[in-house]
Amino acid sequence: GTLTADTTVTVENTARTDLTLTVEKDVASYAVGDDKDTEFTFTVTINGTPQSITLKDATSRTFDNLTYGSTYTVTENAPGYTTTGEVTKEVPLIRNEDVTVVNTTQSYPLIINYLYADGTPAAPQYSNSFTFKDSYQIPSHTIAGYTPSIPIVTGVIPTNTVTVNVIYSASTGTAYTVQHFLVSAGGTVTLDGIDNLAGTTNAIVNAIPRTYASYTLNRSYAGTVATGTIAPDGSTVLSLYYVANPVVVPPFVPPAAIPPFVPAPDVVPPVVVAPVNTPLTSGAVAEAPDNSTKINDGKVAKDSGGHWALLNLLLTLLTALLMILILLTYALRKKDHEEYEAKKKGIIRLSSIAVTIVAVVVFVLTEDMTLPMKWLDEYTIWMALIAVVQIGVTALSKKKYEEKYKEVKQS
Repeated sequence: GTLTADTTVTVENTARTDLTLTVEKDVASYAVGDDKDTEFTFTVTINGTPQSITLKDATSRTFDNLTYGSTYTVTENAPGYTTTGEVTKEVPLIRNEDVTVVNTTQSYPLIINYLYADGTPAAPQYSNSFTFKDSYQIPSHTIAGYTPSIPIVTGVIPTNTVTVNVIYSASTGTAYTVQHFLVSAGGTVTLDGIDNLAGTTNAIVNAIPRTYASYTLNRSYAGTVATGTIAPDGSTVLSLYYVANPVVVPPFVPPAAIPPFVPAPDVVPPVVVAPVNTPLTSGAVAEAPDNSTKINDGKVAKDSGGHWALLNLLLTLLTALLMILILLTYALRKKDHEEYEAKKKGIIRLSSIAVTIVAVVVFVLTEDMTLPMKWLDEYTIWMALIAVVQIGVTALSKKKYEEKYKEVKQS
């Protein structure tokens, strides 16, 4: 229109409500296990009101119909990544905004300390940086005579510095040797044997001596090393020396005189002179003294031939064994026909006992077992007859028992 005097023009402004806020995601490098499909979490706060969203690499989210002057922040939760492009302080929205958040994997240090049990360094420290989620395998140093607590340090890098202490303890299998030398009477030294042993590193050990016939351990002999400390590299050598014992010659003792040989006298059997009757002048006959062998006290004289007969002993034992057989048969079969055994077989049992007694008495009276042994003598025939009688008694006992046992069974 046309302005005239006293004209008032009123201009009314209204805040824009068509502004937009776009959040974009860009991953510059991925951690191990992550890729383009990995989702990242964002917190977008508009005018004090937070909203949680997730975005993948190369994706975005737009917030529209925002009022001019609205405040906003854009933050991301991405452990292990370095993040750029975040809006951490409130910013007024005065135009359409495009916020791009870029992630780069972050590196963290790995530190390994190699220490002895007393805390002193055993090897140089290991230090290196690894990317988030990287796996690592670091072999521990090999130190002779010591064993590491962690042979290989392994793991996955987290979102912080990793420090590992590897402790080296003294090995219980560190080698050492013991040498054994023999020193002859002439002073010649010979290595006789080596003991390959093992013990704890830096431990003090004593050599264990061997035992040698005709040699004695000499701990003061030059070169002796009886005690030592086990070196970590297994180089410890102990040495023992054994000196030959002096030869002791016994004094000469002359042999005893050998007595002269004296032959044993021949045994001459006694001569038995038969009595001779001498006629007297009056016509009577005088009796000569009787010098022949006599039977004393009614006993049978033992064999004068100077031997005893083995066959006589065997026949006596056979007679006794047959008697025992008859008695055992009676005892074992007594339950089956008790009445018959009591009445009929008593005589047979007594007969076998009597025959055995006769055999024993004859053997004792006729044989002297202190004399030399031979197979037969003049009494063998009698001992054989006694044994035959015992065999007959045994056969009769068996026959009588079988006949009576059949009768009992039939009844």
